[in-house]
Amino acid sequence: MSSSSVGVTPDQLPIIGAQVAGAMAEALQSITAAAPLAICAPPGSDFVSPQLTAVTTQHAAAFFPSSLQGIGYGTDAAAVLPTIGADYALTDVLGECEVIMQSAFQG
Repeated sequence: MSSSSVGVTPDQLPIIGAQVAGAMAEALQSITAAAPLAICAPPGSDFVSPQLTAVTTQHAAAFFPSSLQGIGYGTDAAAVLPTIGADYALTDVLGECEVIMQSAFQG
């Protein structure tokens, strides 16, 4: 498992959380608008149309679930960032070294 750190102060985390939540809401709105357009119309009489339908259907089947999972991760992060900030501020006051928070969203 890899580790990474971010240099922010605890009071910045609620602001960052709100920004992440807004970005996730916009992403969900974009995906919702794009979903009906992701599948081509029924194939025409040419030989290319059936291939396009198959390819776009495969792409949509892979793209939308993973995108929604990413939105779930972002939404989860947005919700817990204020708590992480408060925990960090408390542990800092108590002289602890670090606060470790793991996403509860598993998709």
